[in-house]
Amino acid sequence: YRSKDELQRDNASIEQEKAAMWALMQKLEGFAYLAKKLDAEIDSRLARLERSGADATPVGSIAKPARAGHAVKARAREVR
Repeated sequence: YRSKDELQRDNASIEQEKAAMWALMQKLEGFAYLAKKLDAEIDSRLARLERSGADATPVGSIAKPARAGHAVKARAREVR
């Protein structure tokens, strides 16, 4: 009986872990969605800055290096 009780406790523990992992996975999927949206918005804003000729402004001087850094990160994601 002892081993049967132990097995039932283990199974219950596994089910709890499975539920916790599922909740964590859902949360991570939400963060991934948000990160993609932010990434797209950053791309859009940087493109607008570049098109507007903002290079003469302090913000524009940041846009080019930021865009280059952003592109490097995007390529790194594609490699994975």
